[in-house]
Amino acid sequence: MTQNKNKQNIPSHITHGNVLDDLGFSPEVSFALKIKAELFNKILSTIDEGKYSPEELEKVLKEPRTRIIELLNGKASKIQIEKLLEYIYLLGGEVSLSLKE
Repeated sequence: MTQNKNKQNIPSHITHGNVLDDLGFSPEVSFALKIKAELFNKILSTIDEGKYSPEELEKVLKEPRTRIIELLNGKASKIQIEKLLEYIYLLGGEVSLSLKE
């Protein structure tokens, strides 16, 4: 029994501190996915603040209902960064970008 207890305390995976790195994404892809996630979170918080209905979002974002539902359900993987920026603009939000060397 002592051996089984010790095995339970041994981590089965060593993390690098970033789930994208842990999943094997290249640094370039990981960087783009992080930006995309931040933009997506900004869109969702802007939608929540404005109390938009799906019908209103169709008009504001100029997108069909299926795209709005995907967006509200967190399916942003197919949406390009440029489109996410457009959504933020159309919702009246702002984005600040800081680049480091």
